[in-house]
Amino acid sequence: WKSDLLLVCVKNEQLDDALKDVKNVVGTNTIILSLLSGVSAVSKIESAFPDNITLSGMAIGLDVAREDQTIVSNALGKMDISGSNGKFVEVQVNAVKECLANAGIDSEVLNDANSQMWKRWLFNIGINQVASILGLKYGQIAQVQSAVGIMRLVMQEAIGVTTEINKMGILKVQLSAQDIEDALASLSYYPAFSKPSMLQDFEAKRKTEVESFSGMLLNISK
Repeated sequence: WKSDLLLVCVKNEQLDDALKDVKNVVGTNTIILSLLSGVSAVSKIESAFPDNITLSGMAIGLDVAREDQTIVSNALGKMDISGSNGKFVEVQVNAVKECLANAGIDSEVLNDANSQMWKRWLFNIGINQVASILGLKYGQIAQVQSAVGIMRLVMQEAIGVTTEINKMGILKVQLSAQDIEDALASLSYYPAFSKPSMLQDFEAKRKTEVESFSGMLLNISK
């Protein structure tokens, strides 16, 4: 038995093991949809399954809290999906969109997945990480101007690095100062009482995705 559609939605540090686990259900026609945060997951999946079409997906506007074995969703959000590996994927993207719709999941097809992926990475670096270290819920961030200042500095550093690697032609990344303002403005989409996912991981003493955010920044800096 081979899967028609495989959704990969583990944490980044679990990806390598997950790709080994799913090897036996991936067939010639399996479409893979990556829902991981960060900017390296899709390339890892493509390396593991070079003959398959891998799509990039991103959950937007959802608000989910996990405590022990209980998961509470306060906002369903939607999913942005796009091709990622340069293959002709229009038919596959539309098929996935239809499949998600039949499951009650709202989705939107994007042409520029790379840009959205890096913007989400910027959000996680500057807002998710800083708010988690300071123990701030989304609704508390705007009330602590020093925290907002740190977030701006962190995101400015990330943009500085990506600007240089873009000049060098190593990676195609386009991030700007406007993306910082957009990231901060997006905080209004979240319920004031909700917590960043990394803060939830901190409090539950789970392993975080710092390596995929700041760790990635350090790696590309080098």
